[in-house]
Amino acid sequence: MHGTSIEMNEKNEVEVLHRQLDKLGRTPGNAALAVCQKYLTGHPKGPAAAWMLNGCCQILESGVVPGNRNADNIDAALEQWDHVVFPNQSITLPEINAFSVTSFGFGQKEAQALGVHPKFLFATLDHDQYNEYSSAREARYHRTQQQFQNAFYGGKMVTLKDEAPYPKEHTIYVLMDSAARF
Repeated sequence: MHGTSIEMNEKNEVEVLHRQLDKLGRTPGNAALAVCQKYLTGHPKGPAAAWMLNGCCQILESGVVPGNRNADNIDAALEQWDHVVFPNQSITLPEINAFSVTSFGFGQKEAQALGVHPKFLFATLDHDQYNEYSSAREARYHRTQQQFQNAFYGGKMVTLKDEAPYPKEHTIYVLMDSAARF
């Protein structure tokens, strides 16, 4: 969850999640575990949702849902939305199948991303398609590892540019036309 501890934001976000889960048929007593990581990361200007997405991918892979370490006084107004619970200690589960990243930010700029465990994608592939995917993934992995090692041992992790990738006389065009950047 965006989880900024702003009074109305928290209540709105939890209510929306509860209502979504209710509509999807979530049964009482089977609450979704809410992770609000802002206590750990602070409130970055841009990448908050990206960090949250990365955290959810780690949860899918590891099965560990991190606790909300500062969740010692959950607002009583949130109790009515019982499809969402805020653990204050990490919980390890044998299997996590999906996640929702919500970003209910300032100025009513809301977004939500849903993710499912890769096994559900792989289940849609036949044997040959899965083997083709696995081979391509393995090749990408080895190229990535080689690139990383080359950069780490003697190369450059980051290559800084001395100039823009377009002629100086095109600067105003690039800055004014968003399609020019692509």
